[in-house]
Amino acid sequence: MHSVETPYECKICGKGFYSAKSFQIHEKSYTGEKLNECKQFGKAFFSFTSFQYHERTYTGENPCEYKQCGKAFISTSHLRKHGRTHTGEKPYECKQCGKAFRSVKNI
Repeated sequence: MHSVETPYECKICGKGFYSAKSFQIHEKSYTGEKLNECKQFGKAFFSFTSFQYHERTYTGENPCEYKQCGKAFISTSHLRKHGRTHTGEKPYECKQCGKAFRSVKNI
């Protein structure tokens, strides 16, 4: 992933991609093709991950559990954000005042 080599290049915008899968998802943004469709709501998604998160919002599935407190989350990114409440980590800093935050949304 840290290589500068991007063997897959978009002929429309010139953007390069490391993986064929990422490139395919990017290509769909031009064609409007959405392969992952929610049968319940008819909403369609370019990527399977986005589709999976959507489904979890109404199925209630939360497969990512924080072992310390037992709370469960829809994704690993939500799990990491929650973990900061236990560790006190504040990785996002305001460039103007220097104050640090747990979430980029708070800047």
